[in-house]
Amino acid sequence: DRYPHILEELLAEEIVFVHEKVEGMNMAVTYLPDKTYTVAQRNFYIQSQDPENPHSFEKLAMNKVIPVLKAFAEDPGWVGKQIRFRAEFTGPGSQGNYYGLLDQYAFGFEMDIDGKPMDAIELQGLRDFNPIIGSCLEHVPLIFKGKLSDFLAGRTVQEASNGQSLLNPKLLREGIVIRPSRERNIPGFGRLILKQRSPQYLAKTDF
Repeated sequence: DRYPHILEELLAEEIVFVHEKVEGMNMAVTYLPDKTYTVAQRNFYIQSQDPENPHSFEKLAMNKVIPVLKAFAEDPGWVGKQIRFRAEFTGPGSQGNYYGLLDQYAFGFEMDIDGKPMDAIELQGLRDFNPIIGSCLEHVPLIFKGKLSDFLAGRTVQEASNGQSLLNPKLLREGIVIRPSRERNIPGFGRLILKQRSPQYLAKTDF
């Protein structure tokens, strides 16, 4: 809504990845070269004072994310690198559990290597072909890959953001996230990622 000129001038004929914008809480898990890890929500680190009663982010990270990042980091190509997995935390205990999930999940949308975000096409390659990352971590649903003009097919981005959720087809999706296949920074704009919340979703939810 805020940057239509960016959309029109820079993405109309570029290969993009369009993912479902998942309703949840921002979560980041970082696996460090010294084999320790951190868990964060946006800019705040999470560390429970009670080891017997860890924060839900910590529990999910320890059970589902850290073992995967540890195995991934042992690959010769990734040894000695800092690996950060960014995700949306959703399920019971997260914003009313919009999707009606029975368990908590970290739906990944990005990975940083030594602080640098992977290109969308590189990350998708890991999801498709790396058995550790692809099969052991959940990811935000991919709606479309190709030219944005083909995805829009004459619709506005606002219209295209409407639709049913791929996590629960009975519900409206929150919106879409559009990323170019290769990372780009635009002067005066910043990192090129466009998010559009669905007008239908906003009209029918309290979020």
